[in-house]
Amino acid sequence: MSIHTNIQSTRPRQTTGNQVRPLLMLKSQPKRNAEADAHVDFLRISKRTCCTQQDHASTTGCPEPPYTLPDAVLGKPERKSIYAIMRQHCRSRLYVPPICWTLEHLELLGCEFSSKEVPQNERRRKSPNSDVSQVSDDGTVAVEKMDTTLGYAVRAARLLSRPCAMEGRVSAVISILAACGIEAREMHNSLPFHFDRRIVSIQTDGIFTSESATVSLAYINLDVLHSLRSQHIRQKFLPRTRVRGRLNSPVASLIRKNICRLKPENEIVDPYIVAALIALAQHQYRRREQLRSNTATGVPSTEQENCFPRPFKVHLLAVPGIAARELYLYAARIPPAFLDKFDQPSKFSPSGPISVAYYSLPLRNARKLPKRLLDALCAPVE
Repeated sequence: MSIHTNIQSTRPRQTTGNQVRPLLMLKSQPKRNAEADAHVDFLRISKRTCCTQQDHASTTGCPEPPYTLPDAVLGKPERKSIYAIMRQHCRSRLYVPPICWTLEHLELLGCEFSSKEVPQNERRRKSPNSDVSQVSDDGTVAVEKMDTTLGYAVRAARLLSRPCAMEGRVSAVISILAACGIEAREMHNSLPFHFDRRIVSIQTDGIFTSESATVSLAYINLDVLHSLRSQHIRQKFLPRTRVRGRLNSPVASLIRKNICRLKPENEIVDPYIVAALIALAQHQYRRREQLRSNTATGVPSTEQENCFPRPFKVHLLAVPGIAARELYLYAARIPPAFLDKFDQPSKFSPSGPISVAYYSLPLRNARKLPKRLLDALCAPVE
């Protein structure tokens, strides 16, 4: 009995006439290094960017400013800069629009509210029987003893203490501020908030200018502010076509949770007020830089350095509720170094803390309101 052993040959089999040779041989590609690919792509992007800048400079004749890549590519931001603070507090939601700011934003930026008493003017101390005291309780005004603008302001103050439409409240605020020499701006009521070459609109109910035609005061109704915040949160969870539609229970619960989280415990110290003051200061800063560039040839550099570095004085008037019992005037002095933090958030700009002073102006005595508001506007700000 013989045992036959079958030995398979390692040679490739010869194809016969009935067998078909495959037309395409698929081979697995070797694994590529992800870091090497990223480096190659980055070099391609850099070369493409440099070529684009050179082409632009050759066609226009003006040098193109260098393209700023994100900090993740160039390196870490400077210590104590806004981007460095965001990375240090990465678990907090800091990179949000101003409508979603919280007290944590103010603390990290070095901003705080402080309640102040309205200082009494020295002229009013010497002459207590001023023109405002000539107004009777029913609102009648003696034309020979009182200016017409001041009489409108007194009646407007009485109107604010009663329930009225939103347009009537805006007209009343315009009349009160007109008695203080502050005029309403005829343009839109939004302020641009600049942050790292990005612009976010700060919605207000009125923007006013002083005698120098510079935007220096904004008016905000706190009830409208709460509505804007709620609308912004609803748009985050729902598309615009379904904002007014019916909500299911989980989504409605998330919306209520976010509204309660962002709603300040005290509406008088709403962080959105600080953002509006910063936007006012940014507007003055850019206007001043424009005037500085226009007059750079005719004014010596020493005089420019002495005139321009002063801080910007900005105000905001807030009206709480439908039938308000008092007005709140906010005042702050914001230096240019603080505004540079928002223009270049990856760089550190040394500046001191910002103190936002606010004054309570009761409406129960409408005859004294215009003068008290004027004293608060003229009060020195730290």
